[in-house]
Amino acid sequence: MSSVPSSVKGVHYPRLRPGVKIATETTAKVVCRLETHRHLNNDHATIKTAEERFDHMSTPQYTGPIPIPTPETKPFWDGAKQHQLMIQRCRSCKQHYFYPRPLCPHCLSREVEWVEATGRGKLHTYVINHRAPRQPPIPPPFILAIVELDEGPRMMTNVVGTDPDPAKLPCDAPVEVVFDDVTPELTLPRFRLVNA
Repeated sequence: MSSVPSSVKGVHYPRLRPGVKIATETTAKVVCRLETHRHLNNDHATIKTAEERFDHMSTPQYTGPIPIPTPETKPFWDGAKQHQLMIQRCRSCKQHYFYPRPLCPHCLSREVEWVEATGRGKLHTYVINHRAPRQPPIPPPFILAIVELDEGPRMMTNVVGTDPDPAKLPCDAPVEVVFDDVTPELTLPRFRLVNA
C-alpha cells in the first residue's frame, strides 16, 4: 500500500528504503516550475517578518553543516569570505559554470579560471520548507531556491529578506547576492529579491 497522500499525485518522491514511510502531511511547498499543492502547517508563527528571519540567521549560533573546502572549491569559499561570488569560466569556449570542477562541462577543456560573478540573476524556482530537519541552520519556514546567474550557471541557495509567501516570490524575479558570515571561518552566499 502506498504511503503517498492521494492529494499529491504527480509529485515525485525519491525511492525510499523498505519500512520508511512518507509523512501524511507534505513538508514543503513546491512552486513555480514544480508541482504545487497546499498542505501547510503553522510552524512559521515564531518569527514574523523576513527581516527578523534574516537577522536571526546571522547570529553566531550557526548549527548547519560546515563545508570542508577541497582544492576544487577552495577559491569559491575564499571568495565568499571576502564577499565575492566566484565561479569558473572556460578560457576555450568562454562559458561560465558552477559547481566547481577541474574541466569545462561544455567543451571538456582543462583551461579554466576563476572569475568574480556580478552576483545578480533571476529566481528560477524555489521550495518553501515549513518543516526543517533537526538543528536547521535557518529557522523554518525558509526558502530553498535555484538562482540563474546573469553569467548563465544555476546555483542552489536560500532566498532571504522576504517573507516565504509564493505571492511575493514570482519566478524570474531579479535577485542579488548577499553574504552571511555565519561563523568566523564560514561565509555563505545567499540571495535576496532586488525590489523587496
